[in-house]
Amino acid sequence: DRAHEDAGCQPFSAPRVVAVAMTRQPGADPAAVLKQFGIKDGLAGWQKINAAWAEAFKNDPAAALAMQYGTLYQKYAGPAFQKEQEQKLADVLAGRFEEKPAQAPTPAAANPTIDELRKALTSKVQSERWEAARPFAWECDRLDLVAEKNRKADPRWPHCQPAVLRQEWLPVVLEIVDRVPEDKLHLATGLVDYVEDLGFGKEAKLTFLRFVNRAKDNLVNLKAAFEPIADKAVPERIVLRTKIDEHESAIRSVERDIADWK
Repeated sequence: DRAHEDAGCQPFSAPRVVAVAMTRQPGADPAAVLKQFGIKDGLAGWQKINAAWAEAFKNDPAAALAMQYGTLYQKYAGPAFQKEQEQKLADVLAGRFEEKPAQAPTPAAANPTIDELRKALTSKVQSERWEAARPFAWECDRLDLVAEKNRKADPRWPHCQPAVLRQEWLPVVLEIVDRVPEDKLHLATGLVDYVEDLGFGKEAKLTFLRFVNRAKDNLVNLKAAFEPIADKAVPERIVLRTKIDEHESAIRSVERDIADWK
């Protein structure tokens, strides 16, 4: 209680008594309470006392001081405080075991419509164009599954005409194949079949061949960098091995699909 005494409290008024008076009396005037217990400098003196106690708690690893303080606080707070703590504990335990109503699953986001995909193909944002190319092609490819007599009534029909595909969709596909970064080669795979099925194989073949040649050149460099560390336990070994596998997979995929073109 040295800090308490330094602040000028009366001998009989231990800090926990002041704390009880400050926190357990609804509507209590802090300044009046501090004056009643003879705290020098009002709130400033009380803050000094609290800071001293906080420091004392921190320097007591066994928490014996904190336990003693809690016991005395409970004593001066009276039986009502004890009942409140027991009720809080009971509420916590009851809440832990009570059956909570099941929450409805979050509905899955709706797939974009063919209109939205076509609009994205002409977006100024590259990622939006690239993300729209594959699902747009898938929708147009599925149009062949519709009976010929019903195709013109299908909402996809006006969007999947050859002129639209050549002017809006094909340039995005060629952009992806020509500019895809090394860490996203998967974006260029799987597009060959769509290009062929939708009638643009001859127009796109050279672009896909450039992709394969570029990937092969990169693969040579990756293998050369990997060879000195192939048997060493260094982080770069895993990174390079992963890149090599991705390049080899992409090359196989595109070469296989090109070989199947009519």
